[in-house]
Amino acid sequence: MKQITHLLITIIILATPVFAQNQSTTPSPQETLKAIDAFSKSPLGPEAKKTDDIIWRFFGDSKSTNFARVYLFPEFAPFTELSAAEPKPPENIVRALRTATLAGNLRPQLKTGVIGNQPYAGLQEMIRTYNQLQQADKTLRVQQIENFVDLEAKNQLKQYVDEIVKKKKYPTK
Repeated sequence: MKQITHLLITIIILATPVFAQNQSTTPSPQETLKAIDAFSKSPLGPEAKKTDDIIWRFFGDSKSTNFARVYLFPEFAPFTELSAAEPKPPENIVRALRTATLAGNLRPQLKTGVIGNQPYAGLQEMIRTYNQLQQADKTLRVQQIENFVDLEAKNQLKQYVDEIVKKKKYPTK
């Protein structure tokens, strides 16, 4: 009986770090920035699920508002305006583009320490990620993002974002 008790205590002690790692704690701003940088380099790579999880956990925790504010606008969210003829890409592509938008919005706030929504930076990151994904899949095409790419190429994306934010009276701080 004594041996079983010792065995159970040993198992509990050895398993505690594993359980602690799986708890949904808020990542630090530094950990989130590292995840954003890793995600940006390889949005579908082997670490993508882990970095994606860190970014979304940071965003989803109310404590993160001490470091950054992000408002997700439907006008800037990929796949909210798909035409009937436009097929929806696989879910991992959809998730990567949404995570890129969030990561791009968070990055400048976490780097500078200046809290304020950054939808334009979010769209720029989404465009960079979209271009990476297109290199891997030449058939990937999302008209809504193509429109953003076109506006950015014409140096009109920032103005477009500012007009939407002002028109809809979305918060910026």
